[in-house]
Amino acid sequence: MVSTHAVGLSEMFRLAMAKMPLGAYRAEMTAPEESTAGGARALQHIRLVPRADGSGHVLVVGNANVSTATAELKTLEVVEDMCLERFKEPSGIDPTLYAAFLDEAQAVLQNFSLSVHRVGRASRPSEPSPSLPASRRGGGVAVGFLRGAIVATAAVAWFFLSRR
Repeated sequence: MVSTHAVGLSEMFRLAMAKMPLGAYRAEMTAPEESTAGGARALQHIRLVPRADGSGHVLVVGNANVSTATAELKTLEVVEDMCLERFKEPSGIDPTLYAAFLDEAQAVLQNFSLSVHRVGRASRPSEPSPSLPASRRGGGVAVGFLRGAIVATAAVAWFFLSRR
């Protein structure tokens, strides 16, 4: 069940981020393994991946864990520090685009009832981000409908697979 919910989250994240402008990057969430061992392997990474030509670095900018109902998103300062330390160069991410990405990613994660923490410098989570207004929660009715469809599809698949 944890695996099914996690797949729904990664698919929802993919759909929500498909048109999100991030310059040379696109946002994605890793899918969980087929079995999460009851949630023990449920951590999914949120990454920025280079667009078209594939040149550039993959940046891990957060994670989500449906088993613990928690998620973390790194602030741009943390991402910049990571790039300078690992790659000896800045990320090149536009601060305004990244701020919009964080807000949208938070909305999607909160739509899946995850508690979202933004991780700032000093390597510790900041206070939980306040809930976003309903108008910013991942598209409102459309996202709610899509989430319901994914959960219903997963339930039907589980029903038929468990009858074998």
